[in-house]
Amino acid sequence: MRNPFPHARIAGAHQAALRAQRGSAILGIIALMVMVSVLGVALLTSLSSSSEQTLVTDGGNQAFFMAESGARYAVARILQGGEAAATALDGQRFTLAGGSAFDLAIEVQHPTGLTRYCIDATGISGVGTPAERHTLNGYVINIAATPAFVSPVAFNYAALVTGSHAVSLNGSSYIDSFNSNSTATRWTRRGQYNDGTVSVNLNTNAADLDWSTAIYGDLRVGAAADLQRLTNIVNRPGNILGDLGIVPSPAVSVTAVSAPADMAEVAVPTSLTNMPGFSTRGSQTIAGGNYRVNGDFETGSADLTLSSSTYMLVGDDHDHQHDYDRDHDHGNHYHHHHHRHDHDDDSDLNITSGGSLTVNGNFAATVADDLHVKGDTRGLTVQGNASLWVSGDVEVASGSGMNVTGTLDLEMGDDFEISGGSSVVLSGDADIDVPGSFELTGGASLYIGGKVVLRVGEGFRVSGGSEITFGPNGSLQVYVQDGEVEIASVDINPGGSANRFLVICDPAVSDVEITGSAQVYAGIYAPGAEVEISGSSALFGAVVGHRLDLSGSAALHYDQALQGSSGATADDLTILRRFWVATGD
Repeated sequence: MRNPFPHARIAGAHQAALRAQRGSAILGIIALMVMVSVLGVALLTSLSSSSEQTLVTDGGNQAFFMAESGARYAVARILQGGEAAATALDGQRFTLAGGSAFDLAIEVQHPTGLTRYCIDATGISGVGTPAERHTLNGYVINIAATPAFVSPVAFNYAALVTGSHAVSLNGSSYIDSFNSNSTATRWTRRGQYNDGTVSVNLNTNAADLDWSTAIYGDLRVGAAADLQRLTNIVNRPGNILGDLGIVPSPAVSVTAVSAPADMAEVAVPTSLTNMPGFSTRGSQTIAGGNYRVNGDFETGSADLTLSSSTYMLVGDDHDHQHDYDRDHDHGNHYHHHHHRHDHDDDSDLNITSGGSLTVNGNFAATVADDLHVKGDTRGLTVQGNASLWVSGDVEVASGSGMNVTGTLDLEMGDDFEISGGSSVVLSGDADIDVPGSFELTGGASLYIGGKVVLRVGEGFRVSGGSEITFGPNGSLQVYVQDGEVEIASVDINPGGSANRFLVICDPAVSDVEITGSAQVYAGIYAPGAEVEISGSSALFGAVVGHRLDLSGSAALHYDQALQGSSGATADDLTILRRFWVATGD
């Protein structure tokens, strides 16, 4: 039978075809969605990989810059502070905000004629994260030591002693040797090197040695008219690890040693104007010039800057060059009667109360009374040469500072005290005259960057956890005319050569004491003094004295570098890049 509804049949076929087409479209859409999903995942993976690579690259760059910064920081510190700075930096990590850091490893070597610093700086980015990256950067600094000055005395023995009953070793004290200029003979343990030779003027009862003491070297005794048996020279010959014998004649003569000539004086201006007025608060700049200050100069809490070279007369116009009773025709020694002027105490130069004075250029000043830098201030900074003539005391105290980048000529009429955690930084050569006493105490510090000569009239004292450190070009000669020398529980010239630091005393100086836990690298010439090294102190250098007493666990380590040459500087300085290595761990 024919379909009575032909249009319905056609419609049904059409609908079936539409259904088939719709199914194909759905499959196509699903396939397209799958393809898009696959492409999206691939694109996401690619983007993630690219981002990760970018992070790795940025992390590596950051680690490199941290390593470079660490190496350059170490170089700058070492050039200023030498071996002491290298020791302080070795093994340290410095961490910055943002998860970056650098580690320092520094090795100090002493090939002939050089001090060599091998610096490894490891830069780190992303500290403690999965993206942490390391970069290793290295430098070598070679500093060549050449003579800076000739020592006025010879140190050919560990101890050269002028008196009878002259050497006494008690407790477990001892004398041995080392050589600060040779890597092979650096001091590491008691009695390691047997050149701690002692020479004594008179032979009878010349040395008294306790049971546990020792001289790792020879004992040489100058001949007297009536030669005694060797057993009369020393009570325990077995404690002499070298030879015991008599030399033909006394080896010591008591003589005064002249200090070097003064630094050339700076001419005082003939025309002066009154100092411009300023507020004692805030930061202010004053034009440089030649100024007169009537009364005290007070910074108050102000930070003052003199814009260029300046001369300043504080107080009355007294001829500073005649304030000191000095005999320039007789070895620059003081006839130390102080000539402090009795003004009405209103002619001081005071940098106090949190204030500061900075001179952008050379600075010269004549001060009728005292110079005070104290009160937790940034103190006095001279960006050039300084010449200061002070009729009274010079005091740097209470956490303050004095910093001179050029040369310094400092003369005063009385005492010089650096105390209370304060610091004095002398970057260039300096000539300092102190008719009274010199004291570095209370955790204060003195940095020697050039050749410094310090003349002292009545005593030299370093104590209370203070320190004297030396730059690569630094050397210090201290000339003491009278009074005592006291070095107590401090470090002076740590790890350096004894020829960098010489203490030279007139025969009038009767006592030299190195006590507590002091560690001193120096040559000491005091032919009229009893030299005492006690406690756990150690002198790395040599002694010339009238008598030598060691007690407790004290030690005298003779520095053989004192033979034949004295002083050191760095005329040849080279900085070499060692390597650069990037690592991923």
